[in-house]
Amino acid sequence: MTGGRSDGDVVGLVLAGGQSRRFGRPKSEAVLGGVPLLARARRALAPVCSTVVVGRPPELPDLRPGMGPLGGIEAGLAWADAMGADGVAVLACDLPVVGAATMARLVEAWRSAPAPREAVCVADDPLQPLCGVWGVDALGAVGRALDAQRAGARDFVRDYPHRRLIRAQELADPLGLMGDQLLHNVNVPDDLVSAAGLALPPIVRVIGWKNSGKTTVAAQLVRALVDRGFDVAAAKRGHGFRFDAEGTDSWRLRHESGARQVVLSGPDETVLMRSVAPRPPTLAGLVRRHLCDADVVVAEGWKGDAWPAIEARGSTSSDGPLHGPARHDRDRFLAIVDHLQTGEVDADSAGASERPPRFDRGDPALGDRLADIVESRVLAATG
Repeated sequence: MTGGRSDGDVVGLVLAGGQSRRFGRPKSEAVLGGVPLLARARRALAPVCSTVVVGRPPELPDLRPGMGPLGGIEAGLAWADAMGADGVAVLACDLPVVGAATMARLVEAWRSAPAPREAVCVADDPLQPLCGVWGVDALGAVGRALDAQRAGARDFVRDYPHRRLIRAQELADPLGLMGDQLLHNVNVPDDLVSAAGLALPPIVRVIGWKNSGKTTVAAQLVRALVDRGFDVAAAKRGHGFRFDAEGTDSWRLRHESGARQVVLSGPDETVLMRSVAPRPPTLAGLVRRHLCDADVVVAEGWKGDAWPAIEARGSTSSDGPLHGPARHDRDRFLAIVDHLQTGEVDADSAGASERPPRFDRGDPALGDRLADIVESRVLAATG
């Protein structure tokens, strides 16, 4: 096959065509954390995919109905190839714990394969072919397997010579989960209850070097999302700060008496202070423990994590940009905020090295522009 873009363009495929017999009703319509499972899968794919489609009529019917998930993947590969894409990020809607960070890591692993367009990169241990990235040049092999009635996606991956298996535990480590928890499958209603304690709300990072204006950008985004009716939580990574002054009641309880956690509760606010030795909690750990009831978390910092990001660039920093054409994580960057002095710059006019849209930090509508992107690529709950 020919075509495909040199940067490894990836489109998204949500598999939602199962019969849901054991669940008793369509699983794609079941709700977890206020969001249908179908919409959760879209959310996981959107930040790392140029477009996302659902593998069922009327969006993308199978080329040969009744062939199971591998038949849906065949239709997705054919659609992607016709669009000139290089790969398809595949996620079944009944894997609700998988989020954007996991899909970003799988896309990175797929792109690093010797021949990504041939590679099939999926989560393993347990092997889960419905959570991964499939190169469009696998279409012929998938078609031959279906012709021979070898319709199992798991068996196909086991036999495929260009497979690339990524241990689920490696994908789940940053989330504070075990591998089988990450790939928690919803088959019966009780599985949905179990998933509630594992899934995270959407997370958007605002990242940049010191004095790049991250807090200003994050505050503008939070304000715009709050004004649109979202319940927004914020997290900030700090260095060496203390909340309780020596001699205060909380200081005595914590530092003199040795309590590991102290809660200060008043009529309007509650503050929890806890020791984090020997190492600070991860962003996922903080969100899971304290912020899981939010519609979205805006996190300032955590440059090394894999959630969708907005990069703030300072006018005087000598450090290079975090987003660049050679980085595997370029697709998860939602936007770049810079000192442009020309207003918004369209993504296409910025060239191949600047795939995300770029905005002038002095634009009075910056918060709303960023919120538009977060809504469409991270919070979209249609379908």
